Amino acid sequence: MDEDSRSPHRGPPRSLRSNTTPSASLSAPLSASPSCGPTGTSAYNLRSNTAHSAAPFTAQQLFLHICNAILHAEDSKEIICENIAPEIGSLVTVSLANEPRIERALPRIHFNAASGVLRVLIMPTEIHNVHVQWLKNELWFMTVAQFLSPPEFLFLELNVGTRFTGFSGVYTGSSKEPDLLLRPDTHGSLPRVIVESGWSESWPHLEADKNLWFSGGLDVAYVILLKWTRIANGYVTGLIEVWHRNPAGAVIQLHREQLFPVPAATVQRDPPITLGELFGPYITPGRNANTTFNLSLNRLRALAREKILAMGLTPAT
Repeated sequence: MDEDSRSPHRGPPRSLRSNTTPSASLSAPLSASPSCGPTGTSAYNLRSNTAHSAAPFTAQQLFLHICNAILHAEDSKEIICENIAPEIGSLVTVSLANEPRIERALPRIHFNAASGVLRVLIMPTEIHNVHVQWLKNELWFMTVAQFLSPPEFLFLELNVGTRFTGFSGVYTGSSKEPDLLLRPDTHGSLPRVIVESGWSESWPHLEADKNLWFSGGLDVAYVILLKWTRIANGYVTGLIEVWHRNPAGAVIQLHREQLFPVPAATVQRDPPITLGELFGPYITPGRNANTTFNLSLNRLRALAREKILAMGLTPAT
């Protein structure tokens, strides 16, 4: 797996561009509208408010359509394109990552070659990013509890939106920008911990991306999935799943719990994480890789409640 800095000066050998001026090319109407809703055909399925059409996009049309959506977005939106061939998805994602105006808009661009799904998250909502502050806080609590030493705390990198490519097997051509990653700061090592977050509509794709991380990146040891669901009367439910590798290396679900409505205290449990899962081969010599720290879900709930209320919504009770 490779890391891409997404610099506009590092263009791929093959990239989608237009021979017209940028403003004209990116605002030009498409000759075919994307189809909406599940489809078993080769048509691309973009979850948006566009009209139905059975005609599929070319790679160039798909690139221009996504550029239009990103550059003209006024609020949060997720574009989900399905049934994308690996060579088209790879070309489109690389081209988007190397388009300077798209880079400045900071969308999160994902392509899973195994599932054929290309997703672009534009202007993430408050709740979509709540895990960033949560895990920053948890790292501080780890240090206060002496689970991490100060040098270990400084050695861990927390980042958002870093682009990874170079997956192998059925995931060849995939591109991922995790909603959060933790890794030892070793100048380009692969992630150890991943967080993927989204509204319920994108949940099947988050589950597929979890499989991509574990199958395509053997250094990934721990994946957190967060699902947020709008229900009637402006209420929001929340769910967390935690997956990790057991001692034999098999991927298993470590924890699953409702965030909202808050479950009874008797069934609440904080998911553990180990030093080995955080550091892998870069663990401090002499430290026990099985030493655990419990991530506080109540601290996550407190932050999520603030973000949900700030959006004019209400945590489900």
